[in-house]
This record gives sequence, structure tokens and C-alpha cells, in this order.
Amino acid sequence: MDSNYLKKSTLLYVEDEDEIREFLKKRLERKVKKLYIAKDGAEGLESFCENRPDFVLTDVTMPNLNGIDMAIKIRELDPKIPIIIMSAHSDTSYLLKAIELGVDNYLLKPIDKTKLYKALENSIKANFLEQELEENKKQILHQSRFALLGEMTSMIAHQWRQPLNTISISLAKFLMNLELDKYDLENPEMRKKFPGFVQSNLERIEDYIQDLSGTIDSFAKIYKPSDHLEECSINESISHALRAFKNTLSHTDIIIYDELQSNAKSNIYKNEFIQICLNLLNNAYEHFLEREIQNPRIDIQTKENEEFIEITIKDNAGGISDEIIEKIFDPYFSTKFAKNGNGLGLYMSKLIIEEHLEGKLSVENENDGAKFIIKLKANHD
Repeated sequence: MDSNYLKKSTLLYVEDEDEIREFLKKRLERKVKKLYIAKDGAEGLESFCENRPDFVLTDVTMPNLNGIDMAIKIRELDPKIPIIIMSAHSDTSYLLKAIELGVDNYLLKPIDKTKLYKALENSIKANFLEQELEENKKQILHQSRFALLGEMTSMIAHQWRQPLNTISISLAKFLMNLELDKYDLENPEMRKKFPGFVQSNLERIEDYIQDLSGTIDSFAKIYKPSDHLEECSINESISHALRAFKNTLSHTDIIIYDELQSNAKSNIYKNEFIQICLNLLNNAYEHFLEREIQNPRIDIQTKENEEFIEITIKDNAGGISDEIIEKIFDPYFSTKFAKNGNGLGLYMSKLIIEEHLEGKLSVENENDGAKFIIKLKANHD
């Protein structure tokens, strides 16, 4: 985005003096995308409600409704709208009211055009930068969904390997028995046993197919974005994440100790919170593998006070280097160089916890590992 934010903006200009209004109108029309004109405060307020401009430039002393009172009413409708006040004199009372209102600038008449354009540009710039930041967050969230989809696919593939292998072996055994004529269908006794043999093999295969289907349903529920806050038991949500995580650990020796002491609930996006817990658990798992940790261990604890539920997830994978521990929540920063990690998991986890759930996510090194700490508002019965 270039620096000429005025060309992208709509401006409401309110001035009761005809000559000044016509003079500035010609100058402002060339600078902004769209200019709305009002002759007094009441007309200015009406125009604002109708057109919703990006920012407001107004005189102070006007009939019907002065500039300060109009600005107060506009701020009630839109607390973030940039407002620039102009005045023909340096009346201290007007200036103090403008400061109290939090206007973006206060200019004295006669207006210097250079100062005016600079004031207008600076006042609208922050809004455009904020919009740009929100767009970047949306883009990162969109990208993280693809990352989560890839992670889910990987976990499903891991879960599917053993059932698929068993189905393959069962079919091979079944076909081999047929090819070797183990069941002589001309023999009455063998012919009698054959339907049972077929049925038992098909039932075993059907059971494994149901397991495969259940795996998809289980992960789909976890990875489906929640569209509303739910009052949930934090312990139950963590237990859900642990069950999904343990399903991927059939061939590992990771010891998991859970001490879930909190009985409080919190308003959360349940599936997103479970994803966050899974992300932290998987980070520990990957570090165990990369660093070939002997006797790997994860400790999970919940406790509460009158205000917060505190969740800690600690591992013994050697901790996080002091050089990067302050950066691990930055977007796109990743310690998974060998695996081309996208670095979105921890950033998105912190974003969801702190901006959407009004909690806090932090990390520190403790003894022989890293400890992630989540704090959420507690709902006590």
C-alpha cells in the first residue's frame, strides 16, 4: 500500500462560512476519493450517518450544533473515526474539550495548506494500517487452516496405516486359502465350514473399515472451526485432546502425566482450544524425536483461582534456546527448519487465546524442558 492514503479516503468537511468552505472544497476535492460537504453541525451529523466517511474535518463555531458537540455525537457512533478540528481563534476551552475528546488534530485558521494536508494524511494513515493488519491476520488465519488440514491428513494417515495393513493381511490370507484349495467345497464338512470362514473374515474387515471411518469423524470434529463461544469444561477439552494425541503414539514410549485439578469452565471456541492443546503436545513430540530424548515425558496440569484457569503443558525435551524464546510466537517464525515448518501454529494459538478468548499464552524454560502456560477466564458455578 502506498503512502497517499488520502486518495483512497472519503472525507466529511463541515464549515459554516461560505467563502472558506468553497475555497477548501476545491482543494480537498483533488486530494480525496470522495468529499462530503455540510454547512453546520446538524447537517454534518446527518451526512455522517448517511455516508459514513473515513474521517471528518470540521470547524468549531457553527450554528445549530457546534463542531465539538457534533464530534462527540459522531464518536458515540464510531469511537475510532479520525476527527480534525479547525478554529479561528485559540480558545483554551475549545482546545481542552478537543483534547478530552481525543481529536486527531487541532488547526488554527487561517489554514496552512501544507499543514492541513499533512494533518489529514496522518489522521487517516493509522486507520489504513489497522485495516491492512486485519487483512494480514485474515490471510494468516486462512493459511493456518491449510496447515491444520495438512496436519490432520498426516495424523489420519498415521492412524490408518495399521488398520489398512490388517485388512491387506486378512484379504491376502483369505485369497491364499482359496488358491491353495484349503477348503475343498466338494467335501461336505469343508463346505459346511466355508460360510463361517468367509463371514469371520468379512466381519473382521468390516470392523477395521468402521475404525477407519471413526478416525475421520473424530479428527473432522476436532478440526472443524467453531462458530460460537461455548461454556466448556477445560478438563474435558484437554482430555479430548489427550485422547486424540495418544492415538498417534502407539509406537512411542512417551509418558504423559496429567494432574487436572480445576473443575471450572470457561467460554471458549472448543475445537480451536483442542487444536491449540494438540499443537503444543505435537511440538513436544517432535522435539523428542529430533533430539532423541530418552524417557520422554509430558506433564499437564490445570488449576484455578477466583479469576483464571491456568493450564500448563511441560516437556523434558531440553527447553527453548534463549536466542529464540522471545520469537516463537511471531508469525512465520519456526524452529522446524528441517521439516519446513510454517511457523503459524504458535502464532495462531496466541492470537486465539489472547484476542478472541481474552486470555494469555506464554512460555518459559523450566528445569530440563519448556513449559507453556495458558490462562483463561474462569466461570465458577
